[in-house]
Amino acid sequence: LIADCPTIPEPFTVDFEAHARAMGATSETVANPAELGEAFKRAKAADKTTVIVMQVDPHEGWTTQGHTWWEVGTAQVSDNAQVRNKHAEIEADRSKQRQGV
Repeated sequence: LIADCPTIPEPFTVDFEAHARAMGATSETVANPAELGEAFKRAKAADKTTVIVMQVDPHEGWTTQGHTWWEVGTAQVSDNAQVRNKHAEIEADRSKQRQGV
């Protein structure tokens, strides 16, 4: 997105670890996927929100693999039973989220 913006002459990076700390969260950077397991354990044990940062190639995988996750709402009303069931499943899973921790 930033690379395609005509008003931004050069792409830039965001220090997500510093940004998270500035907002009151605990944060750490891991070097690779192998380090995520221990980082998740520390995050689950923390008493407040924890941000785990891992540097990735910003262009690799965008069109084939993703690399991002967005919580996108599902239709609450639908004639399609599969859509209604998926909505109920997603809403039930919200109780498993650690809200504001």
